[in-house]
Amino acid sequence: MIEFEEHIYKDDPLIGHPDVRTRLRDAEYFFFGNGHINGAIQYSPSGEGSPFGLLVMDPDRLSMKRDALTMDPLCGLEKTALIITEKNKQSQFGKKGKIRWHPEAEVPTIEVSWHSAGISVTENFFCSDRSNPQFMREIVLQNHDEAERDIQIRTSVPGDDLVYCTGIPGNGSKRFDIVNFLDSQKTLHLEILSSKKTAETKYWENKAKVSSDNILVDRFFNASHYQLASMVSAEGRMDASIWQYNREWVRDHSFMCLGLIYTGHHDIAKKFLERLICQFVSEEGNTIDSSEKRHYDEVELDQNGELLYTINEYLKWTGDNDLIVKHKEKIIAITEYPLKPEFLDEQSGLLHNSREYWERHSIHGITDGYEFAYQIWVIIGLRAAASMAQKCGFGLPARWTNIAEKLQNSLLYNQQFSLTDDNHFIKRRTRKGKIERSIHPAGSESFPEGIPLMNPGDHLLNPDSSVSQAIVYGLIEPGSPLSRNTMNTLEELWSQTWEGGGYGRYNVTSEPDSPGPWPFPSLFIARAYQKMKKYDLTERVIKWLNQIPGGRAGAWFENYGERISPPYPQVGITPWTWAEMIMLVIKDIVGIEPEDNCVRIRPTLLPSMGYLVATIPVKGMIIDLKIIRSGKSGKSEEVILPVIHEKVSVIIEI
Repeated sequence: MIEFEEHIYKDDPLIGHPDVRTRLRDAEYFFFGNGHINGAIQYSPSGEGSPFGLLVMDPDRLSMKRDALTMDPLCGLEKTALIITEKNKQSQFGKKGKIRWHPEAEVPTIEVSWHSAGISVTENFFCSDRSNPQFMREIVLQNHDEAERDIQIRTSVPGDDLVYCTGIPGNGSKRFDIVNFLDSQKTLHLEILSSKKTAETKYWENKAKVSSDNILVDRFFNASHYQLASMVSAEGRMDASIWQYNREWVRDHSFMCLGLIYTGHHDIAKKFLERLICQFVSEEGNTIDSSEKRHYDEVELDQNGELLYTINEYLKWTGDNDLIVKHKEKIIAITEYPLKPEFLDEQSGLLHNSREYWERHSIHGITDGYEFAYQIWVIIGLRAAASMAQKCGFGLPARWTNIAEKLQNSLLYNQQFSLTDDNHFIKRRTRKGKIERSIHPAGSESFPEGIPLMNPGDHLLNPDSSVSQAIVYGLIEPGSPLSRNTMNTLEELWSQTWEGGGYGRYNVTSEPDSPGPWPFPSLFIARAYQKMKKYDLTERVIKWLNQIPGGRAGAWFENYGERISPPYPQVGITPWTWAEMIMLVIKDIVGIEPEDNCVRIRPTLLPSMGYLVATIPVKGMIIDLKIIRSGKSGKSEEVILPVIHEKVSVIIEI
């Protein structure tokens, strides 16, 4: 049984230097890494924390922000800034400094720029290779005076203080590199390089690229792509929310893996998937969440379907069946697990237990019943498993296809138990077929004061953003009345008890956490609207993501409520959001869909886009794609490419 203590964290953001807080006022974080070392640049112009801060982390150790290798207990990240001293006068990055993703770099690069009394300073942070626990801090100093300048450069990390004296010629520049590296004991060191260390571009040259006349889509896609691939450890480990949980989930990681697959990081995705299959799934087929194995009543049944879907997408996008053949017995177990009599009810034809998609359980008032997300993801997973089984010669594809069909029919049409009401989707029914409209928490003394679930009145379950996934993943037609009515109900989630926009994950009255909008559920809904060609509502979410902290870096917090910490953990940066942004662009806007012997492309550009240029690695090909809005047609044009295992160029006019 899940105990409330599992939700409790003791990290108090008010203890220690302000830099230990994840949510500093107006703060942004730019993440980079190579699987052996992780870094983040903190940009905090409000002055609540260090305006510039360099966070360095061991990617194989999931940790809180205060545990970063560069976090000094007394000084926070202050000493990681570059300090220039000239004639006893010091200067460093301040409120007028700028941080951005370098728009022309050949590898993911964070550019930091500022001025120091006649000297322009540019710092570029990037990983020079994929093999060593190190990254570069390239520094270029431009002297705007005619006279030569003699200066001292200083920066520090706990245990290592680097001082460098140099001259800058009049109207000239000086360039040097600082390498940051971890030794075998995971201790961080700094060293000046005597020769230029250039970035290794080979790894990134054939990864996905997108460029259009929509600057937000470009920024968000590229930032999501760079950061998602950079934050996976070489062993395939990743925090479900950086600095927040220090735990892993099959669900979150399956979606992260989809983002890796769609951007061409196929080797990383394979290792990531192999770890999920081997370490996150029992021989019985039970998946872990929050790094824990659950009892039947509390297992997250959607995870089986999401993992199967991701494995099948890996096969479709790479053509590599080795992973599937090697782990076919485990894949069979993953497929069969939700079909156990403990879950599959003969009368209703639906799956049941006492856990819901967003992890509320009995202590929150969830009783045994039928959860919408568990039905759709098991349906999707069964079909994915059947497809893999047919191609690779194992399992029971006919049985799985048949059960998926029956499950979908029960979901949509069972007169007593269908998860529809008044021609729109609902979240949950009880075992007796009654719509579960509200919950009442048990053991209320366990919860902190101030959360909506503890307020007087009804705590409503509907609407719930997860039902939009039925549209996103094609279980129902996006133009159907059921889709339209369902999405109309979800509009209640926009700006519920807050201002400024964004969708909550569900009706805020049943929220056991902070009331506020969530980026990745907002992207669920944006993707559904893109499928429905309601582009203005897709763009509304994209514009909202630009307005909140995280928009500059393309790295968003899990949610934007006032988190009660402790007992809840400080809010972190959730990689799932990066994956959803990647899927919105690659799957829903560019419209790439690999099939057995071809790749189908059906783009649907946003109205704000006149063109989109993309490089997409898929099935051994590199597709150079240009989509142009010509005005000749009011509908999307479709192109089908044969698989030829080489680079191809395609122009589509719409």
